[in-house]
Amino acid sequence: MSLLAAEDVSTRDAMRMMGWSSPDMIQVYEKMLQRTKNDYDRRSRKLVDNIDELKIAVPEVTVTPRDCTLKITQPLLQRLVPLFSYEDIGRIFGISGVAVKKHAKKYHLERTSSSRKPVHTQQEIAAVRQELQQELLNR
Repeated sequence: MSLLAAEDVSTRDAMRMMGWSSPDMIQVYEKMLQRTKNDYDRRSRKLVDNIDELKIAVPEVTVTPRDCTLKITQPLLQRLVPLFSYEDIGRIFGISGVAVKKHAKKYHLERTSSSRKPVHTQQEIAAVRQELQQELLNR
């Protein structure tokens, strides 16, 4: 039994090899397997702790914020279409105005009037992008 456990033989294979049919024997095997794994972990830990090359300071881990890449969604488009041209919305998301128009059409948000919205400056676009990313982070 201990030899099988030391070789990490699966429960099913051990049952077949030993001719077991009782679940009670599986519990004995599992106990032996766990004891062997614990012994192995202790031996491995002792070996690793004695390797001088691994005794280094671990750098501080800094957590980066989750991905705040803006993606076009129906609620965002509903909010932006009345305020910005397709080209400006494209600049906010980093895509073309034609792509924005296709998304708007997909969400049934086509413009009702042919009047063009004013073109916004790069600073205004950057401010809107930053505001949307901040909203995304706060969710």
